[in-house]
Amino acid sequence: MLSSSIKTGVSSHPDDVISCSASGRQLSEVFIQLPSRKELPEYYELIRKPVDFRKIKEKIRGHHYRSMGDLERDVMLLFQNAQTFNLEGSLIYEDSIVLQSVFTSLRQKIEKEEESEGEESEEEEDDLEEGSESESRSVKRKIRLGKKDKSGDRGKGRSRRTGRNRAKPVVSDDDSEDEQEEERSPSATDEES
Repeated sequence: MLSSSIKTGVSSHPDDVISCSASGRQLSEVFIQLPSRKELPEYYELIRKPVDFRKIKEKIRGHHYRSMGDLERDVMLLFQNAQTFNLEGSLIYEDSIVLQSVFTSLRQKIEKEEESEGEESEEEEDDLEEGSESESRSVKRKIRLGKKDKSGDRGKGRSRRTGRNRAKPVVSDDDSEDEQEEERSPSATDEES
């Protein structure tokens, strides 16, 4: 019954639902503007909250919808009103069901796209965080290397100082010259300690 394809877009705008057609006929034509009270007073007696696509589009332009859920409530109310007022099986009733399913599938498609975009942006954030982590690791390594270099200098400085601060052997007149030489040489002091 539907033409080869139902024309829909990616955005959440109701224009995508409005532009839906079957057999060359725009399905949403009767939903764009409500009938006047003079034409159909019984509609306004039966339907407590009448709404049409014109009002929905005005609300969108006026930024009255705080979320996609608010927009969805009005669109679903529009279709529910049509199903309440019109006889089951009538053209308007059937068109409202088709448009309702088009809107629902469009909404699900948008949610999936938002989720995948959210995952991509999370991955980008993770990549950025990983990049900053690797940068911080390299900075830490540099700091550690810097500390090692400095501590290496300190170690050398200490060995010099310890050499200077090391107690000099006491030479007595009783020691022979060979014994005095052994005490002065570094290998002799290393072997002793």
